[in-house]
Amino acid sequence: MSEILLGVRRFPQPIPHKNAGGDCFACALTAAVNFLFPEKPVAFDDVWNCFLVQASDGKPLLSNCWPTMYRAICELRSRGYAIEHRRDIVLPVFDVDTWSHSWWHAEPTHEWACRLEAWLSAGWVALAEMNLDGKGLFNPDGTMNAIDHFAVLDGQRHYWKKHPTVEGAASLSHETHVVCSSTRGNGSYWIDTQQLLRKHGVAGLYLLRRDTISRESKA
Repeated sequence: MSEILLGVRRFPQPIPHKNAGGDCFACALTAAVNFLFPEKPVAFDDVWNCFLVQASDGKPLLSNCWPTMYRAICELRSRGYAIEHRRDIVLPVFDVDTWSHSWWHAEPTHEWACRLEAWLSAGWVALAEMNLDGKGLFNPDGTMNAIDHFAVLDGQRHYWKKHPTVEGAASLSHETHVVCSSTRGNGSYWIDTQQLLRKHGVAGLYLLRRDTISRESKA
């Protein structure tokens, strides 16, 4: 087995929620920043406020979405948290001479898992959007499901799994470690990477680590 696990500590969502729809966006970022800067823990309310933008009427408006994560991280950086950040996604590229993939969409599980492992091994922590309940792409009525949750990804492992019925057969399996803030979730847990991609809709990664190179980090 090959395994890396950073050990990010879960930051649970406050009860009652500060935002009626949940505070996962701020909880995930708080957990990641506190892991990267244990000597300087960030306050949850300060992180939450980084997601406030100015509406057209001049009033503050919560924008807890993927693009605003960039703004929130930049705001934390301006407050003394020297964070380096990147975004990454593995596109599904198939060998069309061998596989048509005409039956359904197939996720690049192996490539995605190896890419995440490489990022984690280099000291990065990953944030991802997901469908919390893992209901897959479509609802029973045929409408598309929605991404509704932010979580931290801090671990990846690979191992050979025995075939349940064929003696001597095995397949390479991948599992990802999720640090979840929701009271409806499982807390911190390992999940089959293919299920994470296929049922929970995880794809893109927002990557953070301590910036030890820039001038700002040495100030």
